[in-house]
Amino acid sequence: MVHDVNEDKCFSYIWKIENVTYYAEKCAKGIESPSFVVDEMEGITWKLRYFPTKGDFFRKYCYCGNICVKLYSKRDDRPAVTTKVKFEIALIGKDGSDLISQHSEFDFEKGFGNGFDSFAKWKEVYDTKRSTSRYLDGAL
Repeated sequence: MVHDVNEDKCFSYIWKIENVTYYAEKCAKGIESPSFVVDEMEGITWKLRYFPTKGDFFRKYCYCGNICVKLYSKRDDRPAVTTKVKFEIALIGKDGSDLISQHSEFDFEKGFGNGFDSFAKWKEVYDTKRSTSRYLDGAL
């Protein structure tokens, strides 16, 4: 069963990752956002996963040299329902502007995710030689 969400409804979730440059070098299994609930979507609980590193876990799930970002619906005790979702994930700069943005539409099943294996080039975002980088310490 596929549940289509009314296209007029919209929800925004901003996840600020402090010290993201530290995680980019150290966090081999990715970073998981706090859970958030979208009431307009039957109270489904969601989370984001951000893979900024080059470790073994990263290589398994993301294309080499790229940052990977995924949106997941969380498992719960309710009956399984497939939910069609249009979503956008953006990397927001220090000044609040969208620096990188990608859109997708996906039929989500509980516990499964979808997103972007090639969201951005790792080197372009975390090149520490560019001390004035617009990307560093922004938000998703």
